[in-house]
Amino acid sequence: GGGEAVVETEAAGVDVGDDDEGGCVQEIVDCLLDAIGSTLSVQVAINSSVIQLAKADFPLVVTSLFSFLERRKCSDVHQLWLLRLLCQVLETRRSDGDAQASVCTVNSAMAQSLTQHLVREVAALAQDDQRQQAITDVLVELVPMHPDVVLSGVLNMLDSCGGASNGGAPSAPPALVSILTEIAYTTPHALEGRIHEVMGRYLPLLQSCKAPEVKLLLFRAWCSLCVALVNCASREPGDPILSTESTFSQVFGMAALELRRKKAASGGGANAQSTTSRLVGGGGLNSSRASTEESEEKRRVSQALSTAFAILMSSWQSSKDMHVRVGAMETLGHLCLVIPKDLFLTNADALLELLVNLLSRQSSATPGMPPVRLMRGLCLLLQACIDADPEILLLENALQTLTSTMFAWTVSNGPLQHLQGSAGTEAVQSQAEVLRCFEVLSETFRKQVLGFLMQRVRGNRDDRLGALVVAELIVALAAADFFAIAGDPGQPQETAQGGASASASSTSAAMAPEDMPRPEHVHALLHFLISQTALTPAEGEQSSYVAKLVAKSQPTDLPSCEEVRGRAGLVLGHLAGSLKPAVRTTLWPMLL
Repeated sequence: GGGEAVVETEAAGVDVGDDDEGGCVQEIVDCLLDAIGSTLSVQVAINSSVIQLAKADFPLVVTSLFSFLERRKCSDVHQLWLLRLLCQVLETRRSDGDAQASVCTVNSAMAQSLTQHLVREVAALAQDDQRQQAITDVLVELVPMHPDVVLSGVLNMLDSCGGASNGGAPSAPPALVSILTEIAYTTPHALEGRIHEVMGRYLPLLQSCKAPEVKLLLFRAWCSLCVALVNCASREPGDPILSTESTFSQVFGMAALELRRKKAASGGGANAQSTTSRLVGGGGLNSSRASTEESEEKRRVSQALSTAFAILMSSWQSSKDMHVRVGAMETLGHLCLVIPKDLFLTNADALLELLVNLLSRQSSATPGMPPVRLMRGLCLLLQACIDADPEILLLENALQTLTSTMFAWTVSNGPLQHLQGSAGTEAVQSQAEVLRCFEVLSETFRKQVLGFLMQRVRGNRDDRLGALVVAELIVALAAADFFAIAGDPGQPQETAQGGASASASSTSAAMAPEDMPRPEHVHALLHFLISQTALTPAEGEQSSYVAKLVAKSQPTDLPSCEEVRGRAGLVLGHLAGSLKPAVRTTLWPMLL
């Protein structure tokens, strides 16, 4: 305890601004880095001290850490600690605001030396070594300061590690691919103007890889490049589309399709010119040269994406590994939104047929929710189909098969919020993607989807509960598209036993000739959902008693109040996270 206090006091009391004390500060940093803590509390105290010093003299601390990693013969555990500490030091530049970020930086020479050392180290580590992830984190944090330096260092190491030049199949350390993938997801604008270089390294690997784990790694890498491509064209730096967000498939799909429409409307010329002007900030010879370079970049990227799409379409069916097939479908879903529209239309029928077959096999072979990657790929593919030609989904009963399969998953699993651990998180994310697929379909095929749900409302208890979840969600979202709703109609609460009939009545009202729900129905629907989330067992028993007095025969498969409450909560949660402003402005005041 006393040692920790001394460490923190020394670090806090040093005035690194005094040149005479520069050597003293260097000695303090060296001592702290050399004294790996014997306990967790000592390590925390050392880390805190080093970070405080970094806020005062960022280059000095980074240089000291690099010196230890490069020259000292540290143990693997010590290296891992130093790498994690270096990552924390680099994080200080963005945790303390823009003012601190301008001070916390290193020069290009230091960034180049650090990058070269780390990529050499990570290429030689075993795949299960924890230092791989630590090095990845450090390089990702270094990218915002010197993107070209880090990217060139990783790409050069990829080239030197490849086996094609020696007559063998192209290969690459998986860690280097993982680093590029993380960069594409977290700081996509670092790849602006150089995405084709990364794709050029990935194409030979995609064509030659045989190991399932390498295929899955490359599938994720191609997904990250698709997202980075859309980010660079539609978002400002520092505001990326995050693949970890629950609304990712919707946000990414909308952004990608908007870019495709703009490109088609402008013929590529005006849009390219405006983008070029933003990049170079002027006209004349520099603008013309930049426009030419940008056009060449776009041509190379489009060619690489088309080639990757063709490789996946021709090879993924031969894999017997279900994980590989699912990963390929997610990647194809991403590619469908960024490849040329005519190429997608040429392959859309075959791709949709393959996907429907894969979904049917997954539904019959595996209990529980499908993999979230499969449902994400489906959601992206549905958006691409509807944008290109909605009639594609009406061929070979594809719409009916998709609706039935997704509804079966909704019915058999119900609310999943009670599940714990990574499996529970995966199931909840997958269920959200299933509901989002219903959203996408209902925007174009609302009558068909609601007609299907009306049939299920008359089924058994599980079907009625599943229809309650999907129908209420579709009706509320559809109404928000057409109406600015305000006020409180003061509708009375429904009972748990009346839940299915309430769903049926609100759905029937929504299926008006104009195919538009009315505001009063939406208010009644939301009041009903909110009341069901607060339903208690006592209220359920009381309503059951009343139902017995007025009904000739009481059904034996009535849902419990917990089941109805869970379904209603699932729908409200999905609505609360909706991107549509009309949904948020209507729902939140009612919840409050």
